[in-house]
Amino acid sequence: SHLSSYGSNYYSYTWCRVLSARLWKLHFEGQPLKPGAGLPFVQLFLSHGASKDPMRMMEDLIGSADGGGVAMEAACAALVDELASYDAGAVDPQTPNAKLG
Repeated sequence: SHLSSYGSNYYSYTWCRVLSARLWKLHFEGQPLKPGAGLPFVQLFLSHGASKDPMRMMEDLIGSADGGGVAMEAACAALVDELASYDAGAVDPQTPNAKLG
């Protein structure tokens, strides 16, 4: 039922937010439309399809901790920065890429 599986779904969504915030901060923040900004995403992630472990591809793209695995502190810091910008009114949460005037 909904209550028994909701927790894992919620945390999966949160983990995706952490990873996407880090990806944005490293590769797109500041100049998201710059030619070549998405090239690392294409080369290190999309080009492999299902032939490589998704977490290994994400580590290649956003960095990994010394012992392997995604660098959690940096990834979480990117999400905290994103959420803080919502609180400050700098970003519309419905359209995160659009700055409020």
